[in-house]
Amino acid sequence: MKVVPVVAGLMMKDRKVLLVKRTKSRSPEIVGMWNMPGGKIEEGETPEVALARELEEELGVVVQVKGLLHAQVNNHSSGLCLVLYYHCDILAEKSVGEGLETKWTYPHDEGLGNVLPGTQEALNVLISRGGW
Repeated sequence: MKVVPVVAGLMMKDRKVLLVKRTKSRSPEIVGMWNMPGGKIEEGETPEVALARELEEELGVVVQVKGLLHAQVNNHSSGLCLVLYYHCDILAEKSVGEGLETKWTYPHDEGLGNVLPGTQEALNVLISRGGW
């Protein structure tokens, strides 16, 4: 079975993380759930370049991709995904991007709502490392 490489960005402001709500996806089970923004790595891209491109497309932001926070394999209806979660700093806001619903929230907030399990796992790693 083919594994699709995916990147996700952890951006923080005032000790809060940025989450987006998916309104469409090839995996219908993730629609309406909160997760970290990102997307697929295209052929010939490094994970860092892919993440910078995806965040500019989705959110209209220019970022500096920092270190890798967490990696995991998720099994969705569309197949297996290897998700690489990176710390990112927002350098500039250029546009509104794709107009996704966003929210800034504390990573340890128990009222996060429908958060993808992989995103919650990455947030737990962040908390365990004292990175918030």
